[in-house]
Amino acid sequence: MSAVHFHIVFTHAVVVMTILGVLILAWSLLRKNHDIRTLGLVVILAGGLFAIPVYLTGEPAEEVVEEVAGVTHDVIHEHEESAELTFIGLEILAAAALLTLLITARRKSTGQGAAIAVLVLGIIVSVLVARTANLGGQVRHSEIQSGATSETGSGEHSEEEEDHDDEH
Repeated sequence: MSAVHFHIVFTHAVVVMTILGVLILAWSLLRKNHDIRTLGLVVILAGGLFAIPVYLTGEPAEEVVEEVAGVTHDVIHEHEESAELTFIGLEILAAAALLTLLITARRKSTGQGAAIAVLVLGIIVSVLVARTANLGGQVRHSEIQSGATSETGSGEHSEEEEDHDDEH
């Protein structure tokens, strides 16, 4: 497997773990269940750990993808800029989850306030993760880039586009 494959595989894992961890944490706070809260925090922590190989494989993946025809530097650069902020957010979120786990493990407190803080931060980071993943998808999926034209499955333009082309 190449750096590109590792980057894509680990990226998907980070997206799923972060969002799932936040959802589990939210559910645990609603249910007031300590065990489910622990699970949510561990999943969030794992997402932060998986973000490290994503970050480390980003540059090598960029070098490979820049060689591919049809991939613009602007699309890659926007993804890269978003990824840097997202990585920082993920690592702060993972550290907050770890700290909350340590607080509750010592039973000095229930960690309810810390868990709520992790949840709020987790929601913000989940938005960053989703945005960065979308930008990453645009690197190779031009159909999700803003302003992309729609084409039929056969590669031909739709009738509406052909009518518009005939006018010019």
